[in-house]
Amino acid sequence: MSIRTVSASPTTSNAGLNTKTLNGGYRPSTATAWVRNSEWLALPTVLSSEQKVVGLYAIFEQSNFIAFTFAGAYTVDWGDGVVENFTSSTTAYHEYSYTNSAFDGTLTSAGYKQAIVTITPQAGNNLTTVNLNVKHNQSGLQSYVTGWLDVKISAVNCTSLTVGASATTIRQFILEQVEIINLGSISVTSLFQNCRSLRNVIFFSGFAPTNCSNMFASCYALTTVPLFNTAAVTAMNNMFSSCYSLTTVPLFNTAAVYTMSSMFNACYSLTAVPLFNTVAVNTMNNMFSSCYSLASVPLFNTVAVNTMSSMFNSCYSLTTVPLFNTVAVASMTSMFSSCYSLTTVPLFNTAAVNNMASMFNFCSSLASVPLFNTAAVNTMASMFNFCSSLASVPLFN
Repeated sequence: MSIRTVSASPTTSNAGLNTKTLNGGYRPSTATAWVRNSEWLALPTVLSSEQKVVGLYAIFEQSNFIAFTFAGAYTVDWGDGVVENFTSSTTAYHEYSYTNSAFDGTLTSAGYKQAIVTITPQAGNNLTTVNLNVKHNQSGLQSYVTGWLDVKISAVNCTSLTVGASATTIRQFILEQVEIINLGSISVTSLFQNCRSLRNVIFFSGFAPTNCSNMFASCYALTTVPLFNTAAVTAMNNMFSSCYSLTTVPLFNTAAVYTMSSMFNACYSLTAVPLFNTVAVNTMNNMFSSCYSLASVPLFNTVAVNTMSSMFNSCYSLTTVPLFNTVAVASMTSMFSSCYSLTTVPLFNTAAVNNMASMFNFCSSLASVPLFNTAAVNTMASMFNFCSSLASVPLFN
């Protein structure tokens, strides 16, 4: 084992980049509960009093790049016999060799070997930033899938944590579990975004983020999430967007949340949601759009909501909705578009609504509609397009 302080990146090869099937299409898991792969190496125990990040990394025959950036001078044990020191905010670059004898006995039936990566602060330093979503500096390297499988994070002084991201240059497509053991006060915007295989998330009891926008967006395999402290959270837009396998969510404290736009967009497997406190929410556009399995929604407090455009667009299983308070709503564009099973709607207060375009577009089961107040409406384009069961409409203003 060697220890060295690095200032330059290692020499690497481009041969055979991205030849694995990991970049292929998503295949939803049919498992009801996640079970850690029995072939995986056990990660060491990490205490909440420690500042340490440890992770299990898959090593394939090709494309074995790994990179990350930490603030606070830090040391990396790559798990292959090499230990390196890095100055604060310097990116650590490494490339594994599949034939390294350090990985003997770690081969899995999936064809990859395994390394345990350990990051700790150097003496007198604290880990204040953790970013695992960093591209390797190998010349000519385009987008690629990282090898992270399972990660534990304990960094009480950390105020910035990045695991996933909206950009897909670095793809955390095979990461299945993340355990956050300790962390500082933090906004977790896009924290796990595009972690497509993520199935299990564990938070410590004091985990209390301030922003959850895009937190789990495009976590295709995620079926459920734990309840954590969201008392200070003000934004949950896109929080679970494109979580195709999500079936349930806990009753989060949403008293301070002001936006839920696209919160559950494309949650195909979601059947119901709890009665969240939505007293401060002002935007619900696309909130449940493309929730194909959603059968019912509770009577949210919508007194402050000003837009419900596409709120239930393509909710194929929805048959009816409660009488929401829509006194402040200005737009209902495509609100129920493609709600094929919708049979009735209540008499919403539409005095402030100015746009009803495509509101009931493709509502093929809708048999009747109430006499909405349309005094302020300036467009009804395609409002009842393809409403094949609708026999008549009232005399709107």
